[in-house]
Amino acid sequence: MNSKHESLLRIPATAAPPPTLTGRDTRVQLRDGKVTLIASGLVSPLYRARAVAGSIVITSEIDLAAMGRRLAPKVLQASLRGLD
Repeated sequence: MNSKHESLLRIPATAAPPPTLTGRDTRVQLRDGKVTLIASGLVSPLYRARAVAGSIVITSEIDLAAMGRRLAPKVLQASLRGLD
């Protein structure tokens, strides 16, 4: 079985490659002041006769400014911890 990880599709095509995650993994990264959620899931073969399997990795930048605008009328103070 080949354990090589290969990127098949990136949207947009110029996007940085995601980190290698396997299985059901989730990560939150702070880079350059931006928070990114990275999640992976297993992909099983549709037909048992095929020995192809893998995982899918999805990344999404979290817009903290939008979250702040929604919370501002209701919250006096908030902090996000554990990203360093």
